[in-house]
Amino acid sequence: MARHRGWLDKLLDEISSHSRILIGLDFDGTLVPFRSRPHLASLGAEERETLRRLDQGPASLAMMSGRSVADLRRQVGVPDIFYGGVFGLEIAGPGWRYVHPKARVMKEALDAMVKGFGKLFEDVPGVFIEDKGVGLSVHFRNVPLERRAEFSRRLAHARAAAPKGFLWQRGRSCWEVMPRAHWDKGTAAKLLWKRLGRPYLLIIGDERYDEPRGARGSAHSPRGGRRRDGALLRHRLAVRHRASMRVEGDERSDARDLPPYRLLISGGA
Repeated sequence: MARHRGWLDKLLDEISSHSRILIGLDFDGTLVPFRSRPHLASLGAEERETLRRLDQGPASLAMMSGRSVADLRRQVGVPDIFYGGVFGLEIAGPGWRYVHPKARVMKEALDAMVKGFGKLFEDVPGVFIEDKGVGLSVHFRNVPLERRAEFSRRLAHARAAAPKGFLWQRGRSCWEVMPRAHWDKGTAAKLLWKRLGRPYLLIIGDERYDEPRGARGSAHSPRGGRRRDGALLRHRLAVRHRASMRVEGDERSDARDLPPYRLLISGGA
């Protein structure tokens, strides 16, 4: 408990050092451990109180996730914060709701895929088709080993028959299917950052897709070397088991339309 309070105190110190700040927080793998079925990942009273403490004063809180907005709201249960679902294809919060244009256009085709996949896998034990509104997930973690080959064959058939324009992304024992929009949680956080008047951005996540697009895997990312000639100051920190924090490094970038931000990488729960 003391270690958790120390971690939270460091976050609150970071928040208080800025006049305005947007906190983008990942859910599965960062705030709660991964579970075999999504509904089993529950948020405890302590974590919920932590979110309430973070969403105060100069801070705005945005929960970004691969889950649907409706599912996030049920699981988190904190009103008046922003929720970004299906990797940011849908965002809802105080006075605003956003659905990516590609998700609107592909809605009818997606609904048909949900129904078709349900029939295709109905006799394969352990398969769970999750309808996320603007995307879907094919969960196979609980498929028995002796049925995995059959599952793979049916999945290959489903992918071959699926309409064009959808992105198939491998997750943790699941396949995420969503409109191909060149979009992710970090890009959605950047959109929200602009809408809120470009405050300081603090991102807490467990993978590179939690970062704003353009700030990773390039000359201004820790993976691409160090640059000292620009205006964007980035600090890369690590959160281990949601209890401790340490600085791993820092760098500057000359990116013109990226928010000044910190990225906290979770080691998992």
